[in-house]
This record gives sequence, C-alpha cells and structure tokens, in this order.
Amino acid sequence: MPDTYTLKVLTPLHIGSGQKILPLEFVYDIAREEVTVVDMDAFFQANVNILPVLIKKMEERGFNLTGEYFNAAVKNPKYRLHCEKEAMQNLKQKVNSGNTYIQLFVKDAGRNYIPGSSIKGALRSFISKAWLNRNTMLRKNYEQKIVKALSNSQIRREWKSSEADRDIFGNPNTSPFRFLKPGDSQTIFLNNLMLIEARVLNICDGRVKWMISPGNNTTESKRATPIFLEAVKPGTETTGAWKLEVPSNFVIQNGGIKSAGLINKAFELIKETSYRHLTEEKEFFETYSFHTISEKYRMLIDEHKNLKENEIIFSMSWGSGYNFKTVFKLMSDDIQDNIKRFILEQKYKIGLMFPKTRRIVFKGGQPDNVLGWVKLTIN
Repeated sequence: MPDTYTLKVLTPLHIGSGQKILPLEFVYDIAREEVTVVDMDAFFQANVNILPVLIKKMEERGFNLTGEYFNAAVKNPKYRLHCEKEAMQNLKQKVNSGNTYIQLFVKDAGRNYIPGSSIKGALRSFISKAWLNRNTMLRKNYEQKIVKALSNSQIRREWKSSEADRDIFGNPNTSPFRFLKPGDSQTIFLNNLMLIEARVLNICDGRVKWMISPGNNTTESKRATPIFLEAVKPGTETTGAWKLEVPSNFVIQNGGIKSAGLINKAFELIKETSYRHLTEEKEFFETYSFHTISEKYRMLIDEHKNLKENEIIFSMSWGSGYNFKTVFKLMSDDIQDNIKRFILEQKYKIGLMFPKTRRIVFKGGQPDNVLGWVKLTIN
C-alpha cells in the first residue's frame, strides 16, 4: 500500500488557477462578511424577463451586481466565501471604481485541491538550494553556467537557468526528482476557503513603501492596491498519495541519474532550507518593525524546531517570493550583481536591495500574515 501525506496549512495558501472573476460575477454583503460567487447561468435563467436591460447595463463601466440586482444574485449562488469586514470595505471601494477582480484558487471540475505538481515544485526548490549550498564545486559550476547564459542573447529570458539546472540535476529522464511523486490532494471543501486581501510591500532606498502599480509607490499602506484572493484557511488539513523512491545503484549508474545522493537526504535538505528562509524573513520583518509578521515567523520557527523525522514545513505557490523559488541568495556577490543587472536593466543601482518586495496578507486594515507556509507529514 503506498504512503500518504497529510498537508496542514499554516498560513493562508493561494494556488492560482490563472482565472479571475469580475464584479459582474459576485456580490458582497459587508454585514454578513460574505462574498457570493454567482451561478451566472442560473441567474440569467431566473431573470430572463429583464435580460435585455441587464445585458445593456453590463456594458456600462463600473456596473456590478451588488446593487439593484443583489437580491436576485444571492438567490443563485455558486458558492460563498467568508471575508473579514475591513477587506470587504476595500473590495466595495474597488468594485465601485470598476477596477478589481478576485483571483481564483485552482480547481478541477469545480473541485478545489492542491496539485501534486505544486507540492513537488516547492520541494524541488528547497532541496536544490540546500544541495547546492552543501556542494561548493557544484555551486561554482552552476554559477559559471548562469553567467554564460546571461551573456547569451539567443537564450530566452525565462530559460536562462535551464542549462545550469540540467548540468546539476539532469533532464526529466536523469533527474533525481523523477523519484519524488506527491499526488494531488483530496478536495478542499468550501468551508475551508476564504477571501483574503493582500498588498505588496516594497522597500525603496531603505524606506517602507507599498505598491500602487509598478514604479508607483506610497508610504500609506491603505493607498496601496489591494489584491483579492481565494485562499485556504490556516489549520486546514488534506491528504494525498506520496511516493519517494530510493533508486538502486544499478538504476543510478545505468540511468545516468544526476545528484542521486540527494534522494536519501530529501527531508534533511528541505528542513535546512526552510529554517534558513524562516530566520532570514523573520530578521527582514524585524528590521522594518513589522512586529506582527515577525511574530508569525517566530511561531513558524518554533513549529520547525519541533518537527519529527517524517515532517517538514515549506512555502509554496503565490506569494512565496523570489528568494523561495530561486537559488539567487546562494550565489556569490558578483553573480548576484550580474543577475540584478539583467533583471532590473535601467532600474539597476549599485547596492540596491533585491528582491525588495513581499506580498503581505492584511487583516483589519493592517499587515497581518505571510502566504503559503504548509506542514507535510508522511503517514
């Protein structure tokens, strides 16, 4: 019988589907702290007598269903989400301006779930960083490949690290990660989903600012552009199939498996990376006096210290950030500088902090939490 995993959400988790819903497709009820996503087919069928008028109104800028059509809309729900009151007020303001949407959680035939591919991608990133951090020669080879790729205009921007990755971790057939096979999770039920508000923190020349739009920042967090997301509530647990094979020497040698030694040390490597990230981020938020956020990281560090052999914690998906998804901070100062010049182009300045943004969950109008930390236990 195959192993299974239990995944527990520690901080709000959003895995985007790439889809969004507009104010034409939802209504909000501030008193009930509830957003109703409307079943539009049922709504139109129930209001066929006013359909011509409704279609004409939908062409007007800023039109939304929370108004004269509220009562009709709430009678045709697809599903409902809890949303705290301050976020609801901000949602109302953005809806009335005609300039917002809700980013949807990933779904399969309407079923919310955590894809095994998202889990594997996050674990691969955490394993890779610790493996390179431990192996100086591998890391130097990786850096050389990165420098070469950055100077080669024939390599597309999104593929600059591909050759370096293949050199250390192989292709799909020779990669050690082919032996890591987490399955999709069971259904995340709607009562475990909520609507949250996030904003982008941007450190500009050592000062705390908040993003309105790229290149346009404010010192007032309430003026920053809110991002509304479907997210899994902290404390939610789900399960799925788990397989982590340890290849035989025959398979390693005849299959040309690269960096095969990391398989036996997978959980050890993940814990090493997660602890480093947790302590670095705690220090970052303490530096800029975000005490509520740094306290969240302290609690995550305590969770990490009490992990059993079959448990890990890590961050995944939307909001986890550049440092969590790349090996940038393992590179030498010169290589980091080359990467910053390439990414930032004309915005590059010597000594510029990079990355300098964080996506923060707001509650009660204040920065409250970080995104995407989970705990995984092998059963």
